[in-house]
Amino acid sequence: MSEENDQPLTLMKVRTCAGLTQREFADLLGVTISTVSNWERGVQVPRLTFLQTKLIMDASGFSIEELVEAFEGTQATRSRPNNEKRR
Repeated sequence: MSEENDQPLTLMKVRTCAGLTQREFADLLGVTISTVSNWERGVQVPRLTFLQTKLIMDASGFSIEELVEAFEGTQATRSRPNNEKRR
């Protein structure tokens, strides 16, 4: 299942395409609702097991490549721009 528009795939899109609420998604993965919320807002980066990833794939119909894209999009919101130096 791929996105027809040019907008990047996000974890929120994966979850909503699966027809799951944050609570249902959290229950599916064995995490808290606040963890799901933090992932979707880019506060935390998901660190999922293979089983959790497989559960998301089965529930959403997204491929592993599409999920990696969504996970990388979450990481990008937390990464430092290349030209920004550490202090």
